[in-house]
Amino acid sequence: MKKETERILKELKEEFYTNSESSITSKYREIFVNPSRKEIADLVEEYGRNTVRFIADKRKKKVYVAASDVFHSDIAKDVGLEEYYFFMNTFAGTGKFTQGKILVTDWTDYFNDEEDDILRRLEELSWEIIEGDYDWLERYNFALDLIEGTARDEIAFIEDYFKDKTA
Repeated sequence: MKKETERILKELKEEFYTNSESSITSKYREIFVNPSRKEIADLVEEYGRNTVRFIADKRKKKVYVAASDVFHSDIAKDVGLEEYYFFMNTFAGTGKFTQGKILVTDWTDYFNDEEDDILRRLEELSWEIIEGDYDWLERYNFALDLIEGTARDEIAFIEDYFKDKTA
């Protein structure tokens, strides 16, 4: 009975948030907040691919999920996240929906620049992932194992980058 009550309460927290126009296909896509497994399955079925983009807000404990043809910047704008807040307080990434879970495979392209501030934020985000700040995503069917390994690699790269820069 307790598990059934917990399941119902979890479903009540799920909500359709808004929709966004894909910058790639110009189709409107739904953005979900804390989606259920079924909502994610429906999203990827409608999209025709098993990839999604998401933004996890660690302060609000909300995850916004859309098809992967919706850019992170569009999701952030459509759900009302200011650019600085988005950059400093969220984990924006991509994942593959497989076996009922989203396997997190990467983070946003914003981190592909070797600017010192961006690299420091990536290092901070990597530590947040490793230290479990985003473990709450597991209740929304996210698997973080792969990205934790990537985070460790990024930290090593960034530490070497700054060591070489100061040498």
